Amino acid sequence: MEELLLHIDSRVREATRVMQEMEDGSVAAAIVREVLPDYQRLVEARYHLSELNDLAYRMKLCIEMRPRLLLQVRRLQYEALQAMTEPSAREQAIKAEVAHEIAFLEANIQAADEGRWNDVQSPGMLQHDPVEWTSAFENVIDEAERRANAQLTDVPRGMGFCFAYWPALRSALHQLGIEWRTPSEMNPGVIFD
Repeated sequence: MEELLLHIDSRVREATRVMQEMEDGSVAAAIVREVLPDYQRLVEARYHLSELNDLAYRMKLCIEMRPRLLLQVRRLQYEALQAMTEPSAREQAIKAEVAHEIAFLEANIQAADEGRWNDVQSPGMLQHDPVEWTSAFENVIDEAERRANAQLTDVPRGMGFCFAYWPALRSALHQLGIEWRTPSEMNPGVIFD
């Protein structure tokens, strides 16, 4: 079991590196999908639940624009928290937060899949295109990100990269049958870097 936990930790570190270096997000998402079955085995075995909770939080940070995948991670994290026999006050607070996020994710996913765009709420201060919550979007986002990143291999990653990335992603999504509005289109007047 310890080797399995170390393997998951190593893979999540790689996914985190991919995201920090603004590489292809589909790679980070693939890593999370890869480790989820092993993560679930450890949850079911009640193995190092506190470490599993921390790993789930780190996985969450590696998933962008994939609400169903995030929902899987958060449900497993909730199972780990639920299985703790004597959770700390911090872990109890995290459990409440995770339960709240699960309900939020479920409501948005259902609203988007039913085309109830006005019922889809953005997770933070910035507005997001509600199409990001649909299964159609999530089914093609990996391929769209690969295509967008392939177009931008010579573009430096860092400040201002979003101004090259978002149009490339919008174009790739369009080619895959999804009309997507970029964060700058969804948030006129907001200055992005």
